[in-house]
Amino acid sequence: MNIIFSDLDGTLLNSQHKVSIPTIAAIQNRLTKGDIFIPVSARMPLAITKVTDPISSELPLISYNGALIINKDKTVAYSCSLDNATVKRIIKIVKSNYPQLVINVYCNYDLWLTENIHNYWTEKEMKAVNCIPKIVDLSNFSFNSPIYKLLIQGPKEVKLELKKRLESSINNINIVNYGEITNSSSNKGYAVKKIIEKYKATSIQSWAFGDSENDITMLNSVENPYVMGNASPSIKKLFHNHTLTNDNNGIAFVLNQIND
Repeated sequence: MNIIFSDLDGTLLNSQHKVSIPTIAAIQNRLTKGDIFIPVSARMPLAITKVTDPISSELPLISYNGALIINKDKTVAYSCSLDNATVKRIIKIVKSNYPQLVINVYCNYDLWLTENIHNYWTEKEMKAVNCIPKIVDLSNFSFNSPIYKLLIQGPKEVKLELKKRLESSINNINIVNYGEITNSSSNKGYAVKKIIEKYKATSIQSWAFGDSENDITMLNSVENPYVMGNASPSIKKLFHNHTLTNDNNGIAFVLNQIND
């Protein structure tokens, strides 16, 4: 049996933000042979399933960069949320010092909170993930559900300044791509290892596909890591196995060569 993990953006998704027909067919072929396909993303679960439902509506998934693992029956297999006090502190820092930045808070399976959707960054995110956030006053909102991720959007140089400030003043957080904030105990690689451990009594081969620095821990956690052809040279240097680009069905190219 094969367990196949895949990043979404730049990997499973092509430059048109779609899963190609050849890639869908290759994954479905592996599923019919008893393999397991698991999407791995920083996105919330609902946004992941909007991408993967054409493949299958019964896939386990790793969301929020490893902070939440969902079983194929939509139950929670593992979770690692942010501390509420930490979230409120970050919101206060951003709103008081960086008014040009946009704050997004993600809870549970499908709850995305923000304060205003009429700005470039939120409109871009809504288009990318095909989801609509709930508008709230984040400073006074009662967070009754686990918070798995903060997404801070805005100019890169401002996000970098904020990242340095948060990393020097707040413990137990991990900041990816300058603005994706999760619990420091969670990452893609740890979540992948937890799933592989579940099948340790079974003869399995583990595979992973990725294209960015955020995928390194995942790629390092499997027996067969593959870097997409569209990945940066710095990522390609770290791994021997390379495949075609996301626009040339790189995942399908590898999966179609697996010997049963």
